[in-house]
Amino acid sequence: MNQLTKRILCSGVAFIFLVSACAPAPAATQDPQELQQLIEQSIEKAFDRKATEQALSAPQMDGSLPTQTAPATTIPPILTPTTTPFVLTPPDPSSPTPDRNLPTIESINPASGYGGDPVTITGTNFIPERTAFYFGDTQDETTRATDVKCESSTQCTAFSPKLSQPTTSGIKVTAVIIDDVAAGVSSSQNDVFEYLIPPASTITEIFPVEGETYGGTLVTIKGTNFIPGKTTFVFGDKPATAVDCLADTVTCTAKTQPNTEGEVTVTAYAAGVKSANDKKFSYKVPPTIESVTPDSGPKDGRTQVTIKGSNFTEQTIFYFGELTATKLKCIYPTECVVTAPVFRNSIITKADGGVVVEAVNGSIKSKYDPTGDTKQSFLYLNPTSYECGAITLRPELGQDPMKPGEEFEIVWLIKNIGTRPWPASQKIKFSSGVNMAKVTSMVIGKIVQPNDTVRIPLQAFAPDKPYQTDAKGLTYMTWIVEGQGCSLYVAIRVEKP
Repeated sequence: MNQLTKRILCSGVAFIFLVSACAPAPAATQDPQELQQLIEQSIEKAFDRKATEQALSAPQMDGSLPTQTAPATTIPPILTPTTTPFVLTPPDPSSPTPDRNLPTIESINPASGYGGDPVTITGTNFIPERTAFYFGDTQDETTRATDVKCESSTQCTAFSPKLSQPTTSGIKVTAVIIDDVAAGVSSSQNDVFEYLIPPASTITEIFPVEGETYGGTLVTIKGTNFIPGKTTFVFGDKPATAVDCLADTVTCTAKTQPNTEGEVTVTAYAAGVKSANDKKFSYKVPPTIESVTPDSGPKDGRTQVTIKGSNFTEQTIFYFGELTATKLKCIYPTECVVTAPVFRNSIITKADGGVVVEAVNGSIKSKYDPTGDTKQSFLYLNPTSYECGAITLRPELGQDPMKPGEEFEIVWLIKNIGTRPWPASQKIKFSSGVNMAKVTSMVIGKIVQPNDTVRIPLQAFAPDKPYQTDAKGLTYMTWIVEGQGCSLYVAIRVEKP
């Protein structure tokens, strides 16, 4: 066989195999010998090898090979496979696979209870940290159990969700395996949980009926059908905190959250069921304390103290710890002068020995910062410390009105009633009110021994423009003996310009 014949035959064979390769594959059960015979028959039909060799081997007159047109070929019909062609289909990620078996729920213990109750769920194919349980047909955050912990693939613990509208009929509980690829694989076998519906609670009394806008008021609530551990209270739109209900189901306590001034409705929810009635509670703006001057004094309680803040009224009571201070005079609503009460060993003090100073309007108290705000405390000094007493000789309290800008003299008598001498550098200085003196501070200028008295004169002028006065029309000025625990006062009446 010459080279041209071989090339033709090889080309024909290659063509036949190419056609066969592009056709659908025969059945996988085709016998190898039958397949070989089919291929040979196809080749024989496509080329008559003997005729082709004879025609091509005869030389022409000029010695060249003849130009021969290959006989027409008939392409055998495409082999029809005996099975359906294989089609590659992407797998469904939510379908169970050997490594993603559907979870099942076999039991829930207990099978009934309230929202927020602990339950133990037994089943199969639970995956720790990837298993969620839903109570109801809807799967969202409102129906999802909380604090799920799976100790194994067959047991998990959780807390039933607090449904907004629980029902006495059994609610389907579904286990869902949360997957990084799929949205979730739901359990093939479920169980039910029955929510208990308690009778509606009632509120018969709350005390106190008012509290501060900054919150934290401890309120005692009495009524019926309260469920310990399952009862909540709402003040307006603010849920109460630190709710504690006694086993008698009729008494609870709760703390208010901060709220705006005004009256709100108090409602109880026992296991999610709203109370049959409600009560009213009023939020009120409390007084505030910004400064206490002086902030120390002797334990015998003779110190006059100026307290500045806001919302002071005629009904305001000032407390030094648990002791009531004597109120002398006030410029409402921002300033009051009081006498510190006598110290008692039973009084509750701060870490530094000071006591908390509070302003109280009815049951509404000023807020104290327990982190150590010295603006709201007073330190009682031992007898060995510096102490003093003071009186005002001139002007007399509420004497004849002065004209605006009129000059007058102030005379104070200050006595060292402590056990130590005062140095000559001892200073007195302006503290609060309207400073009518020409200066804001001065030095006594001599040593003052214990039990000695020093006379302090000071030139001053009546205010030449209207200033805030108290209800009696008096204008006040307060100075202090620095570090000695006593204050110096002046109160005058000024004619209206």
